[in-house]
Amino acid sequence: MSRFDEEFIRQRIESYLQLVDPTTAILPVEPGRDPPDCYVVSNGKKVPMEITRAEVEFMDGEKRHCNLSFINSLLELIAEISAKIDARGYDYFLDIHLVGPILDVRRFKKDLEKRIGAFMANSSLYAYDDLHFFEVAGEKVVISKICGTAKAQFLRGSIGEKDYVASSLIQDQTDTMYANLIKRKERIMAAIQSEKWLAIYNGYPLAEEHNIRATLAKLQKSHSFTRIFIVNMEGHVFEADEQSPNSACS
Repeated sequence: MSRFDEEFIRQRIESYLQLVDPTTAILPVEPGRDPPDCYVVSNGKKVPMEITRAEVEFMDGEKRHCNLSFINSLLELIAEISAKIDARGYDYFLDIHLVGPILDVRRFKKDLEKRIGAFMANSSLYAYDDLHFFEVAGEKVVISKICGTAKAQFLRGSIGEKDYVASSLIQDQTDTMYANLIKRKERIMAAIQSEKWLAIYNGYPLAEEHNIRATLAKLQKSHSFTRIFIVNMEGHVFEADEQSPNSACS
């Protein structure tokens, strides 16, 4: 996790805690003293706190990629293909709509590159702004030819969710992701027998607050963290056992 991300999480949690104790401060640890990542000084106590991110893992062939949801992974795939295209001389760019998650990303990427190449080679057959539907490696893809010069990427992407990405699947993914993360952090912080806190940035855009609360309720007896804070993408902070969510930090 980058220093920028850590600082964002620290600032949001510090603001959250200062609503109860305005003197609260989060202090960095001395170099070489990690874990923990920092100490929270609040209400006369100095509590060690670990900071981490919760994000989906996905497979690209046999390689496991962390820190990306399937939405981000497909947007990056489009950007990667776009970077290979010399867009000079074209009076249009392409909108690509994909529906994920896609299980065989390696095969899909290879076939999508071929489909885009064929589309560009026969672009005169396709009307501007129309939606053109294709099947690529068994997956549905929609391509639109947009009149104008690409200001950034030649391929512009949007990602949808497949019908089966239902709430139950999202909950299962959230359960697995947080269980693995908390187990790992519990092991890292095992030597600290006193009160200890955990701050988690939720980088899984499909997991909403109710999904995360349900997961943490199941994991309540599987760890020794006395407080767990969740920071979402908008900077809103809530706690695992908080009865009425505090939205003042959103």
